[in-house]
Amino acid sequence: MEPFQLRDKGGVVHLALPDWEPWALVAFSTRIGGTSKPPYNTLNLGLHVGDESGRVIVNRKRFAQSLGLEADALVSVRQVHGCHLVWAGAARRGQGAFSWDESLQAADALATTERGLPLITFYADCVPLYFLAPEGGVVAMAHAGWQGTVQQIGPLVVRELCQQLELAPEQIWVAIGPHIGPCCYEVDERVALKIEALGVGGLTPGREGHWQLDLGETNRQLLLQAGIKPENVWQSRYCTACHSDLFFSHRKSGGKTGRMGALIMLK
Repeated sequence: MEPFQLRDKGGVVHLALPDWEPWALVAFSTRIGGTSKPPYNTLNLGLHVGDESGRVIVNRKRFAQSLGLEADALVSVRQVHGCHLVWAGAARRGQGAFSWDESLQAADALATTERGLPLITFYADCVPLYFLAPEGGVVAMAHAGWQGTVQQIGPLVVRELCQQLELAPEQIWVAIGPHIGPCCYEVDERVALKIEALGVGGLTPGREGHWQLDLGETNRQLLLQAGIKPENVWQSRYCTACHSDLFFSHRKSGGKTGRMGALIMLK
């Protein structure tokens, strides 16, 4: 069963994760309910993709408001398809909310123990990884494209949470949000060899010299290797390329499109 549920708040549509609601606010935006023009129509939350910044800021305000939040509290990082995590405290509130240049340092993962501090990262096919340790009082987000996956960004977040907060991996929950599925994600030999070297699967042979990659499953297997219990993983089945009515897809659009936001906040 799909763990993420569609919700419409005043015309702004997002996906929520009801199972986590007692401990954390989890949301994944769609492309519905914003002000941006094609090819960013309409709820583009990315300030770094060529859209009019004024429209993006309005979109971020609408998205935040639909969740009962203030957009000027959002915390983000400058994503670089790497494997670095940044810890955010109350002093970081609002960094990157309305300016890409003011985002926290180049990184692809964010964590906080601060209640009421919303962390947000941005996507258009890559895998959003949400982390929650209910007993540890911590949440985190990680952006896992194929490069971040090869660098094992998911296991890195698990190690960081365990080391910093004296947690065991068994105490950590992970949700794998909507991303491009193996139905639509073809990779060449260069990428396939790097994924194959992880030793966890996710590749299916396709046309000559190419493979279909299940990036979500590859990340799930890496997380299990890192000690996450199978029953503590929630995995979305939404493919961002198949559902172009709901999501932006870098692959399907040929590279010119908007970005969804993956948000988590400790309650």
